[in-house]
Amino acid sequence: MKENQSQDSIEAVIAYPKTFQQKKQSFEALSMQREGLQARELYRASYDVPLLLGVALSFLLLFFVYLIRRQSLIAILLLMVKKSKTRLSPLLYFLLSLSGFFSVVTLFYFLVKKYVSFLIDWQLWGLLAICLLAYFSICSFLIVCTSYTIDKKALATAHYSITLRLFVIMGLLVFPLLLLALWGNQLVYSGLFYALLGVLVIRKILQLYFVSRILGQAKFSIFHSFLYLCTLEILPLVYIIMIVRFLIENN
Repeated sequence: MKENQSQDSIEAVIAYPKTFQQKKQSFEALSMQREGLQARELYRASYDVPLLLGVALSFLLLFFVYLIRRQSLIAILLLMVKKSKTRLSPLLYFLLSLSGFFSVVTLFYFLVKKYVSFLIDWQLWGLLAICLLAYFSICSFLIVCTSYTIDKKALATAHYSITLRLFVIMGLLVFPLLLLALWGNQLVYSGLFYALLGVLVIRKILQLYFVSRILGQAKFSIFHSFLYLCTLEILPLVYIIMIVRFLIENN
């Protein structure tokens, strides 16, 4: 008698499904809750190891630049933007370029991660890093080959200097955006996307503008300037798009 009373009291507290229909409804309710958790979009990626590592490496490299130069990042950015007789050493250029590389790749990774499901975290970050390295490698190779073909080494030096300077400036501008990615919500995510897109478009416009000025000083015709810009500025980007498309389609 007491056992029956205790069992009735437990069943009164815990609604245990007795019939098959009740079991099915309970299972469907749990499944819906699980699907809701899986379908929820997570814009906060502070726990993401590639994201944290990219931010840490970029910060450490910029900190080393501060220790060597004893200037703030804003002062270095203004120094890179305006024309000044003061020049940075090759070591500082290397550290700033490497910091910009980690910042740009990591921010790209954060923005495209939720749209790529066939690659895990490090695979996606590595693919983006390879694409960025391939882009600048192709650009450098074409600049050198073109300079030897037309016998204008000074043009290649000026072109490469502009490319490196603009990339360093872009890296310094992208780093604050990367910090926002650590605690960003949906609104911040959209803002980061358009901010990065704007930085990339402005960089490409400035690249074409400064290179076209160099070509004008070298007395290139409009036709030859157009061919030069298409070969060294647009063709590498087409190569990278074709490589990424090939990797996606053959995954």
